[in-house]
Amino acid sequence: MYNNILLIMISYLFIIISMITSTNADIVNEPVFIPPENYISENNLIGIWALSVCSCVGLLHKSRNPIDIEYTDEEYDGKSYQKLTLKEGKSLKKLKKDLNEIKKAIDYLEKQEVAKEKVEKNIETDIPNSIKYMFGNGEIRSKKNGKYYHGIIGNVDKYKFGQKWWIEDIFDNHFLHYTNSNTKLPHKEWDTHNPQDFCNNCFKDLEHPMNIKKRKNFWYQCKGHEI
Repeated sequence: MYNNILLIMISYLFIIISMITSTNADIVNEPVFIPPENYISENNLIGIWALSVCSCVGLLHKSRNPIDIEYTDEEYDGKSYQKLTLKEGKSLKKLKKDLNEIKKAIDYLEKQEVAKEKVEKNIETDIPNSIKYMFGNGEIRSKKNGKYYHGIIGNVDKYKFGQKWWIEDIFDNHFLHYTNSNTKLPHKEWDTHNPQDFCNNCFKDLEHPMNIKKRKNFWYQCKGHEI
């Protein structure tokens, strides 16, 4: 009797599994709409400058600009875009040269921003080799108010960090513990598999917003080292 009941239950189970499988096979994923490569977001600064011709000179002056930029009615993922097209008879060679020039100027401004912050916050980053690995196998990267620190250095690492949700204050003097020893460390300056070996005066920052509800890869904070 029990064997018959068990066989019936197994039969029903196979029926249910086959129904789930066929249902999943019928599911069609919604297509992902990606904007054409000559589209830029409506908030792109270069596009805004180019559209504001009356307030622009040189590179973006209407008579010299080799590209047309116009708003489109098309939306992708709920966002509006501008469409770029090359004007007839125009070349991009001069524009590319000018954009590279702008990039160099922006890089210089970024360095100025970092240097200004170092002065304001009394941050030193020129650490002697004799001190760099005195407090663990992680590199000492900054000195503030007489103490040496491991981990991220404010806006100095902002552009290396590459996170859209970058918030300077919550990452200062922090480093990331990868719990899987087989994981490749993307930033050896502030990533480690062994936090206590990396820094001999640190703690897991349980109140850090990026640690909440996490089961792996935790942020630690260096408490500083004195000589």
